[in-house]
Amino acid sequence: MTPVIGLCAKTFDPLGAVLLHNVYAPNAPDAGRRVTRTATLDGECSIFDGGATVADATIQLSVSAPTATVVAAVQRLCMLYARIILTLPGGCYDVVPESATLQSNQLKITLLVMGTL
Repeated sequence: MTPVIGLCAKTFDPLGAVLLHNVYAPNAPDAGRRVTRTATLDGECSIFDGGATVADATIQLSVSAPTATVVAAVQRLCMLYARIILTLPGGCYDVVPESATLQSNQLKITLLVMGTL
């Protein structure tokens, strides 16, 4: 059984929620750290480790054969709201919609994670 993913506006909007079926999505954002590496003159390197945060993650969803209603609802959310809520099987996230494009009968949605809810 494929998971059901939810996207919704953070403020009240009767048309501001959509459930996505037939979607490929991660259960949770990838783990990563804020690390930079700089070469030094002695041939070694200097590492700065700023730690880990969920806010460094980007989540990409891919919906197979979406209906016209789903495409319109997702594009509406992405155009009207700077921040929306994403629900995954692994948790809820405050996200910024970067893009929602329809390519070869696949709806590709890119979301930048701001934090967990």
